[in-house]
Amino acid sequence: MNSPAINFNKLWRPFLAAAALCFLYANVLAKLGKDWWTDDNYSHGLLIPFVIGYIIWLEFDDLKSEVQKPQFLFGGSLILFALLVLLGGTLGAELFTQRISLVLMLAGIVVYFWGAKILKMLAVPFALLLLAIPIPQIVFNKIAFPLQIYASQMAIWGIRFFGVASVRKGNVIGILPQGSTQVIALEVVEACSGIRSLMTLMTLALVLAYFTRTKRAASEDSWFDFLRNRDFWRAIILMLAAIPIAVFTNAARVTATGVLTSYYGKKALESVWHDFSGWLVYVAALVLLISVNFVLKAISRKGATAQTGEIENQPEISLPKVSASPRLRVSVSALIGILFIGGVFINWFEQRGEAETQRKPLREFPQRSAIGGKKAMKFVSTNKPKQFFAPPIIRCANTLCPKVALPTFMSVIMLRSARAQRITARKTVCPARVG
Repeated sequence: MNSPAINFNKLWRPFLAAAALCFLYANVLAKLGKDWWTDDNYSHGLLIPFVIGYIIWLEFDDLKSEVQKPQFLFGGSLILFALLVLLGGTLGAELFTQRISLVLMLAGIVVYFWGAKILKMLAVPFALLLLAIPIPQIVFNKIAFPLQIYASQMAIWGIRFFGVASVRKGNVIGILPQGSTQVIALEVVEACSGIRSLMTLMTLALVLAYFTRTKRAASEDSWFDFLRNRDFWRAIILMLAAIPIAVFTNAARVTATGVLTSYYGKKALESVWHDFSGWLVYVAALVLLISVNFVLKAISRKGATAQTGEIENQPEISLPKVSASPRLRVSVSALIGILFIGGVFINWFEQRGEAETQRKPLREFPQRSAIGGKKAMKFVSTNKPKQFFAPPIIRCANTLCPKVALPTFMSVIMLRSARAQRITARKTVCPARVG
């Protein structure tokens, strides 16, 4: 197969636009990559760019056939709105807002150059990118703690089913090992609540639903035609099914850990089993997810044949090819200029230091100030030393013998304080973490 020669004169503008976009979101991309590398809850984000690239490569011919005329007004509005969102996130030091603006910016650029119809075809890549963005910590905690409670409740039912004496207090499970008199407390942390595998499972559910979909319609006139598509609802159900699957598999892990703790004590928490069970949870959850997808495919297979026959009988619609016009060249140059100017301002704001404020002691402030045309009250520091209020006996003794009375009184106070600390001291037992 002979490949056509590459015209480098037409490639410098797209490369320059991509460079301007990377310059604008340099800090956002760096922090996002760091979170993907260090945060185990979103480590799947390292694979998302490759999955998105593979999907676009598979759909490249269909994407070219759906290209329409550039929509400069709609796309430019999305780009300006993304810049405002990025500015607000930068001023408020909110990473989630800055990362959402990246998705809006990419969507605006797609509409700006190739029209709004192609944006609908790229819904799955944009959804994968949204699932790879870490949610705010306050929202994460609101989701993680109820999952911890649910996993603890399911785990205590499973542990008692095997006849192990146990008690639950919140997300802490107390287990009495055989032949022991000391209770071992197992704490169900966030990693064992299912929140970590939930983020990955929802992404895998979307990818699984996409690669097992039926033939797509050749032309869809309405934006809401996807609501009549069986594959869309199958993907939604599959992603929702990832929630109970994540909770159930992690509760099974805590149950197994509790049963082993009743037989082997703390050795069950320190052995290789605890780390190996984490990988086993992912495998079991993936098998359950594939099974649910198989059942949903079997249910929707009845109407798939009729739908495919209707699609194949539809005539192909040839869309006009979009050629490079002087207006398009000017629009590309304007977009590159806007991205570079925005990048300069955003990066300057990120790199600038904090404003230095001159600090003065209170005694150097003016004693009189005019507020509303009236003179304020004058505050004058008396600078009088604070008096020590001791009991009358100590004051009399201090008058007669000042070198002995006051040190003796302070020694008595220190001895009584130390004695009170020894009495109130108690031994605390920290629960063992499961996760």
